[in-house]
Amino acid sequence: MASKWTQMAPILSTFISFSLSLSLFFFFFFISSHNSYSFNTGLFVALYTTVTFKIEFHQFFVNIDHHLLLTFNLLIVSKLKLMLNKMLCLTLVYYLTVLPFIFQLNLINCDIYNQHKSFVNHRLYSVDVKGDNTVSSLFNDLRETVDLDIWSEPSPFNSKLTFRVDPRYHRRVDSFLNSTNLKYHVVTNDLQKWIERERLENNMDLKNAYSPGRFHSAEFRLDYYHTYEEINDYMSYLQTKYPDMVEVINFGETYEFHKINGLKIGKKSNDTKPAIWIDAGIHAREWIAPATAVYMMYKLTEKHEAEPIIGQLVEKFDWYIIPIVNPDGYMYTWWSNRLWRKNRALPKAVPIRYPWNLFEECIGTDPNRNFDIDFGGYSTSPNPCSEMFKGDKAFSEKESQAVRDGVQKLGKSLKVFLTLHSYSQLWMIPHAFTTQHSPHHEELYEILKNVSASVKQVHGETYRFGPMATTIYPCSGSSPDWVYSRVGIKYSFIVELRDKGEHGFILPRDYILPTAEETWEGVKTLVDLIKLDE
Repeated sequence: MASKWTQMAPILSTFISFSLSLSLFFFFFFISSHNSYSFNTGLFVALYTTVTFKIEFHQFFVNIDHHLLLTFNLLIVSKLKLMLNKMLCLTLVYYLTVLPFIFQLNLINCDIYNQHKSFVNHRLYSVDVKGDNTVSSLFNDLRETVDLDIWSEPSPFNSKLTFRVDPRYHRRVDSFLNSTNLKYHVVTNDLQKWIERERLENNMDLKNAYSPGRFHSAEFRLDYYHTYEEINDYMSYLQTKYPDMVEVINFGETYEFHKINGLKIGKKSNDTKPAIWIDAGIHAREWIAPATAVYMMYKLTEKHEAEPIIGQLVEKFDWYIIPIVNPDGYMYTWWSNRLWRKNRALPKAVPIRYPWNLFEECIGTDPNRNFDIDFGGYSTSPNPCSEMFKGDKAFSEKESQAVRDGVQKLGKSLKVFLTLHSYSQLWMIPHAFTTQHSPHHEELYEILKNVSASVKQVHGETYRFGPMATTIYPCSGSSPDWVYSRVGIKYSFIVELRDKGEHGFILPRDYILPTAEETWEGVKTLVDLIKLDE
């Protein structure tokens, strides 16, 4: 007859192993930046521990009567050593393969956690829809079976629909397009070549090995794209060089505990000065936006003595510039998926990543669909796997919270809100969530007419202008609409930077300075035209 220990073995072994594995899961999850990778790793460790240790404990309890005949202390020590060795081995593997890449230490090469997503043979299609109202519904049907990454949608100024398709769906998309008789062309048959060119132009392999703390101003070139660490170091450098007019401000912290930093630039004054807010990088893959914001920081600081107009701007206004609102997503575009759009937060709707989509789309929220203005309306999705996932609720995301809190803290002193995006070459005003004109439409439209003219004088580039909903496409939950409608900041704008689609999000570095220069000219014109006495 089985002893009581043998009878209780299944229950005791299950309970102890499950308790231990649960403890390990929380240890790995919280000790490893509380991010989505540590979530999955902790889950793996927990499952492995449950199975392995259950067998060990089960054998221990089944044989305990026999073991009592032995020296009990030696038995316990030997068993604990065995289990401890397994735990140490598993922990060692974890710390050598996962944590280095979470913290970007790059100790060894890990195919899962530090591999650049390949876009080999991914096509970029450009379809001329010519205002055909039936096309939208047709493409919605196609998107049910094909994963389309929409780069740009048709607008009154652009009849082209641009989207990326991976090689699995080439035939299906070609067949669909041919059946509609729509004119289209393939912009590139291999998007990876564009990305590799960008890496070579920008010395990205060297930048991925960048160590914070060894910043040298002479090495910081404005005609290069820069990493999150480099931009933060540049802001710290400007604060050190100009302590009387520059201050690094932390606006919040992301899901993966990266700081959302920005600069306050302005000559110190006893009076509250009117404030101008400029942010960029809320969409991770739009690299030209942070690069342009950095250029503006450079002009306001390094050129405030050489150029009298800029001297007046820092004397009269306080400038708040946040170059990367979405650090988690931006960093991810550097070391993994160049075309990632969202942040990297794990939605409550997805408590665990699905095995077939372990490291990609079904996490993250579009922070620019997460503001509390017509939340969940146009161009948003309740699906966490969508590029335009709106989030679990309005202001559920750290990035939108940072913008909200920063704007509200400035209060009535905030006069201008400007957010930078790409691409399409557009200057726009509210609204995005409705086609109805805002109460200040005529004044804002007239300002943009002058801004567009001044921008064109720099490099001859044309930027269209108008309300967001009718100039590009309707969307809900965006920051300019929230700032305009909820906070009451009349001068709220959004800029879609270069280009018009020839390169899209993979804009060559040759375009950085021209884009930044013409945008800065537009900002100066805009600020000159606003009415501060309202």
